[in-house]
Amino acid sequence: MSTKRPAWIRLTSAVSAPVVLFLITMFPNPYVFGIGLSLWFGFFLLLQFKYHVPRHQTALNFMTVLSFLTLILLVETVWLRWFFVVVSTVVFFFIAYWSEPRLEHAIHIKEKPLRRMMMMLYVFNVYALFVGLFALYLYFPRFPFAFLSIAGGAYAGLGAFMIWSLYFKFTADKLFVWTLIVVLCVVELMWVMRLLPFGYLALGFLLVWIWYMMQLFARFHLSSKGIVWRNQLGFLITNGILFILMLYIIRWI
Repeated sequence: MSTKRPAWIRLTSAVSAPVVLFLITMFPNPYVFGIGLSLWFGFFLLLQFKYHVPRHQTALNFMTVLSFLTLILLVETVWLRWFFVVVSTVVFFFIAYWSEPRLEHAIHIKEKPLRRMMMMLYVFNVYALFVGLFALYLYFPRFPFAFLSIAGGAYAGLGAFMIWSLYFKFTADKLFVWTLIVVLCVVELMWVMRLLPFGYLALGFLLVWIWYMMQLFARFHLSSKGIVWRNQLGFLITNGILFILMLYIIRWI
């Protein structure tokens, strides 16, 4: 049962990250960047330890601010940066006010769309980090890619774990093996995909596509019904064809 928290926590949680992103975009200064992020991270650590904010909210806040920050730093078009700042306002209000599905009870039908939105937000966060890691490698090719692939695998494992936690009441140790499998698969995939002649946006998109399929079928396996291969065969074939077509399209863009 969740503890009662002051009303100001949600409002402050919703506006603090967009304000920091606004200041970083408005004043591209290393001091603004460092001080703004330090205050924001410190504030959310305080909320986590003092007011026991749900772990999904804390994870979503940290991962989402990292995602928007990565995209803002990578895009060169000014209006796109401001677009991300505006979108972040909507996203963080969603996290603050509607991202608490009551998993201790039977899942209510009204909460299913919210869970799907949270799941897609985790997918976006993993994609943004993949983009950032591939961009770091492309801009700084001497940077050890082993470190980047391990970081990407760990982050992808965290994203998969948080998605599974939305659907199941398993403890962390029961999901550890599947999380580790995702981590190792992503590490290997990143090591191979860095050899493809694509940009970081395309590489991130292709990798998050494969990662999404992995965590999705792992979630099906963890469910009470398991994987009904007869129902999923068409889905797999369709995604396989689309993935190959996407490789061809990206190659010639």
